[in-house]
Amino acid sequence: MSAIILVGGKGSRLNQDKCQLSLAGERVLEKTIQILSEFTNEIILVLSPGQLSPLPGNYPGIKETVDVYPGRGPW
Repeated sequence: MSAIILVGGKGSRLNQDKCQLSLAGERVLEKTIQILSEFTNEIILVLSPGQLSPLPGNYPGIKETVDVYPGRGPW
């Protein structure tokens, strides 16, 4: 089983990039990856076209792809 995380949204309601959001000093994206890693060996991040990787360094098992229909959301 694979896990897919949508990280390409603008975060306009948050007034910041969603992938950079932190709670209690920890980035939500990295905590999400940590939790999902307990259940799957394959995590896929879906980025907006032109978006740089939101992850620093090397994360084994993390793949990145670009949203084919940007701005339309998951539905």
